Amino acid sequence: MKKRLFVTICLVVFILSAITPLKVLAIDTGFYSENDILFYNPDANDISDLDCSGSATVVQSSGVTSGERTIRETGVTGPYILEQYMIETLKSIAQKKGVDESNAVTEEHVLALVAFAYGEGGDIANGSVFNPFNSGLSHDDLLAGGHMDDGRQSYKSFDAGVEANARVMTGGYQSRMGDVLTKKDSTAEQVLWTLTYFKKFSGNKFWASASVGAPAVYYKGRLALLKDARRKYEDRAGLVIGTAAHEQSDGIFKKENIKFHPATSESSLTNPNSNQISNGCPSGNNGNIQETALSLAWPDTTHAKTDPKPEYKAAILAAGLSTYPDQWAKIGASCDAFVATVMRYSGLDKDFACCGASNVLTYLLGSDKYQEITNLGNASNLQPGDIFSNNGHVMIFIKAPDGTNKMAEASYGQKTAYYANNPYYQWDGEKYHIFRYTGGGSQ
Repeated sequence: MKKRLFVTICLVVFILSAITPLKVLAIDTGFYSENDILFYNPDANDISDLDCSGSATVVQSSGVTSGERTIRETGVTGPYILEQYMIETLKSIAQKKGVDESNAVTEEHVLALVAFAYGEGGDIANGSVFNPFNSGLSHDDLLAGGHMDDGRQSYKSFDAGVEANARVMTGGYQSRMGDVLTKKDSTAEQVLWTLTYFKKFSGNKFWASASVGAPAVYYKGRLALLKDARRKYEDRAGLVIGTAAHEQSDGIFKKENIKFHPATSESSLTNPNSNQISNGCPSGNNGNIQETALSLAWPDTTHAKTDPKPEYKAAILAAGLSTYPDQWAKIGASCDAFVATVMRYSGLDKDFACCGASNVLTYLLGSDKYQEITNLGNASNLQPGDIFSNNGHVMIFIKAPDGTNKMAEASYGQKTAYYANNPYYQWDGEKYHIFRYTGGGSQ
């Protein structure tokens, strides 16, 4: 008999700034416990953790009970669009969970999955085929080729891709996704919240691991994608998938096949019975810059200039830079665009200048939100989040997860955002000005 244990856990979102925090979120945690849906405490040290009443409960994932190794025939013929993929994935999830399809195939669920796919960028923005979620599932009966460790693998058909992601969302470590997606009244925001909250759950290498460390930033990015999908649904859901092209950048559509037409206004995040999410440990001004920069930048330089981290891509959109008329700035392969995105997206400085390194320096020198710090040529007087700026480059001093000092930066037309270099204090013969965010005024 299938077992499902659940625990009511107090969710705590990191408010990354004590002065200008991320927007306080409100989610009805009762929805999850009443429906036996697993959800995760971002501050938990293990999957066995104390709930609010002080009792210890072990969280256990539910598994697939039927249809795990069969491929459902969808009957859909090409050219295929993103919305069809989401609808058929939801139908397969319903079949595996043993519920009526109408519980899963709702406008809100389809909308959430379309937005989710844009964050992942699979199929529509990279070399994956029939894998818009960038699923890492490597079952031999589904793959078009060999297993790719980074999740960018292709599936052999539309139906195989649908089956792969339905298996992931109903079995093993991601079963909570199938749980929330088969509750007819669950909202798109609740789907993305369920996706986000994850902590130490051994073996989980799929999507939600991206929210570890800065879950509030990650969730804010999912909401930005959702807002974009609501406003431009036909341009998002109507994208063709399954071709050898990068359908998103090439603009390949078949909008006449779209079924849903959601309203452009966002559904409310606040439930009358919801618990307000509060912060247990604010980290101060530069803590927000530090955590935001870490969440948006790759930890190495191996990624191409056209391959921003999904969180960075969402943040560029939210920061209003995705339409900037420079081919590199608008995709984040530019130092000024990266720093501007961090400052705008963190909520600390919505007016941060972009673009042009000299324009950024002029802005920092003239803004009362920043205090200039003496450049000593070493890190003795620096704090994570300090901004290095001169007429040719701008970057952010951070403390990497391993405790080392690094620079979070991007390179114009060469590299998307990353943190790999040790601090350096001049560039092209020009010494950096160093600025610390203070908030201005009485700060």
